[in-house]
Formats: sequence, C-alpha cells, structure tokens
Amino acid sequence: MVWQKGDGPVVPGQLRLDGDGILLFGSIAGRPEKHVLPYRSLGAVRLGHTPDERLTGRPSLLVELRTLERFLIAAIGGFGVLTELAEQITAAMALA
Repeated sequence: MVWQKGDGPVVPGQLRLDGDGILLFGSIAGRPEKHVLPYRSLGAVRLGHTPDERLTGRPSLLVELRTLERFLIAAIGGFGVLTELAEQITAAMALA
C-alpha cells in the first residue's frame, strides 16, 4: 500500500482495519508516519475516478473525513483490493 494525506508526500506503508477505524502507518526517509482515522470521523469513502484522485498513477480509494481532510490510498494489488476495502470500511462506518 501507499497513501497520501492531502497534498503531502506519498507514504509507502500498511493499512489495517480494526474495530474503531483505519490505521495507516509507514515511513518517509526513516521518519515514522502514522494516522488513525476513526470510522465515526469519516464523511465519505469512494473509489477515485479523476486523474487527481490517482496515486502514483494507480487507482485509489478516496477517504474524506468530516473535517474535509482527505486521504488517498492505493494498493499494489490493484482495483479489486480497493473495492473490497471500500465495502469493508463502508460497512464499519454504518456500525460506528
């Protein structure tokens, strides 16, 4: 996985879903990066469709918080992984 917060740098790392939210972690130049996105704070989750919603040329999942902060997440495994991830997050949001 790679992910990006807003217009920040692209971070190679991992994504984990737990009972409370999305955990994103990785590192840039040896500096750890971590974000916790609680399901209750998410405003929208959808597959990116426009060129500016792609990450490193790959299709991405757009996760927007209610504060309008935006994360793009791209999977090395491709579009199918993103579709499944979007379904899991949407289901968790409904329960939060």
